[in-house]
Amino acid sequence: MNLESKELKTICSKNGLDLDKFCTNKLEENAYKNQPTETYIHFVVLEELQDYAIFTQDGTSILAKETVDVIGGKDRITRGVQFMRKMTATLRRKSKSLLRTYAPTVVDLGDGVLAGTKRLSKVDPDDGLFGFAVGEEGNEDGVAFAGKSRVKTSSSFTIRPLDKGIAQFITFNAQSDDLRIPKASTALGEKEYFLPETVFPSIITLQDPTKEDIAYMVYVISKTSHAGAVSTRTGKVQLHLIGVIFNHEELPSNLALSQWLYNKIGKKAELPPIADLKKSTMEGIADLCKQSSIDSGKIIAGDAILNAVLGDVFQSEEKTAKWIGIYANLYKKILVKLDFKNAELSGKKKDERQKIVDKITKECDDKIKSLSSA
Repeated sequence: MNLESKELKTICSKNGLDLDKFCTNKLEENAYKNQPTETYIHFVVLEELQDYAIFTQDGTSILAKETVDVIGGKDRITRGVQFMRKMTATLRRKSKSLLRTYAPTVVDLGDGVLAGTKRLSKVDPDDGLFGFAVGEEGNEDGVAFAGKSRVKTSSSFTIRPLDKGIAQFITFNAQSDDLRIPKASTALGEKEYFLPETVFPSIITLQDPTKEDIAYMVYVISKTSHAGAVSTRTGKVQLHLIGVIFNHEELPSNLALSQWLYNKIGKKAELPPIADLKKSTMEGIADLCKQSSIDSGKIIAGDAILNAVLGDVFQSEEKTAKWIGIYANLYKKILVKLDFKNAELSGKKKDERQKIVDKITKECDDKIKSLSSA
């Protein structure tokens, strides 16, 4: 089964982009890059809350009250912020869930782990994209091991200030688990929530992408539906993919984008409809790139990319299962061999590890063959 999305390649070609030449990183043995280059794909999204949402860190509310200057003006407003780890965690949760569903043998690596903990496979697409870090004192190989994230996000800020009613404290009863209690509970709690329809403009960057990574990230973004404290039933969210930018430079920050949008539309009584906000967001990125002498590269509409990918490689449950299964096993085979090479083992340990690598490689090849012929 060929993982390449022909529709994605066609859309890029119609917009003057040769995807084969742009994606110098390949999901192939001896062609997967272990060092970064200046090749970026930026997914421009509007994160729209469709329910109350709470963002916490170590059990503490982080509905931040960041006071920042407004570009080109004297105003200083207090914005809400979603720290960068929250967007990364939101995407990663969905990615891991997809892999557990369609490629469980890849996520549970077992004896193929190079260092320390058994809880991270470290060679599945999720760890290849979002990175990881492990290191246990006294582990069998005596090494700490890490994989740098190729998905890069920064903190995202609300367009409008907190005093426009985009957040509020909500008081709740601390209920007992007992079925029958002698008296009503009087224990109260209070947390800060962002309100529904609050919007966070965000740029999600993927460095050194393969063509397969692009399709996978588009699918993950399209299926992400919750943000914040997911242990609650709140936090329903929609990520509107409004544009995909292919270039060799990093774009202006999310803060600069929110400042630009505030100057243009944020002072009005209400934000415009999402359709108008999408247009303004892309205008803001183009203007900010021009001001900073950044090459905006090739910009393709998010709807076009989304329709191409979902209508091609993810058009059915069966195709989705096959595609993610093969994609995950390819990653596993490539990264296991890359990690073995980087470990620089010698003697008996090298021979033992080589046997494990050969075993894993054969299992991956067999799984790919089975999925391709199904």
